[in-house]
Amino acid sequence: REWLQGEVLDHHHSYWRQKLSGLKPLELPTDYPRLATRTPYGQSIAFSLPEDLSTQIKDLTQRERVTLFMTLIAAFQLVLGKTAGQHDVAIGTSIANRNHLETENLIGFFVNELVLRADLQEAFDFRSLLRQVRQTVLEAYAYQDMPFEALVEELAPDRIKGRSPLFDVLFVLHNTPIPSTVLHDLELNVIPATATSSKFDLTLFMYEGEKQISGELHFDATLFEAATIERFIARFERILSEVCANPDAPLFLISLTSPLEAEALIADFSDSWAVS
Repeated sequence: REWLQGEVLDHHHSYWRQKLSGLKPLELPTDYPRLATRTPYGQSIAFSLPEDLSTQIKDLTQRERVTLFMTLIAAFQLVLGKTAGQHDVAIGTSIANRNHLETENLIGFFVNELVLRADLQEAFDFRSLLRQVRQTVLEAYAYQDMPFEALVEELAPDRIKGRSPLFDVLFVLHNTPIPSTVLHDLELNVIPATATSSKFDLTLFMYEGEKQISGELHFDATLFEAATIERFIARFERILSEVCANPDAPLFLISLTSPLEAEALIADFSDSWAVS
């Protein structure tokens, strides 16, 4: 508290005011109208990326000298932007917020939320989007000490019923392995729990395994059907495959739908048109 005040606090305020100026909500298409108040009712869908795609993602990450977090979040923001039809995409992420030596041995919950904003219009291809995301993430790390609650109070964004301030989508990467524990003759392992609540519209948890990258997408079940989220996950995987195969492909040429899915959509539209 003594450190984060005066000139230091003003510097943080200045950065975030400039970075988030003019930010508008992400308008993802939903299956149901948004309620006036957010409910805790949610669901989750787990998935695993194929081993060959996981390897390609890690190879692209190394070639571009970025982190796996940056590669995955860039692809995620690209899918969100294309789904919403918006080039300005802001999402949240959680950070441990223990970047000071004095906090290493302190017991407590230091996690803070950061807002990461991408402008898809400024990036011609995925390689340039990665560079933009890298710069944004590094800057956010440098200004991570600004408590999210204080940031909301400082920026005073228009509060919209049923929405969270500044972002409605959260991304988290877990890349620290959880070791198994043995107590005498007992071996303890983690059993994944199925989510029954969702704090945001979407929360994507990604896990870095030795051979595969996996994920779990939590969603607000009052907004989305499970089938919609399954299609979103398939499109996320498709985008990752496309950008790994050709990171120089123009972003506007990257399609969310596969040729088979596009044919099915056209056929459905044609049938409905014929009936009407």
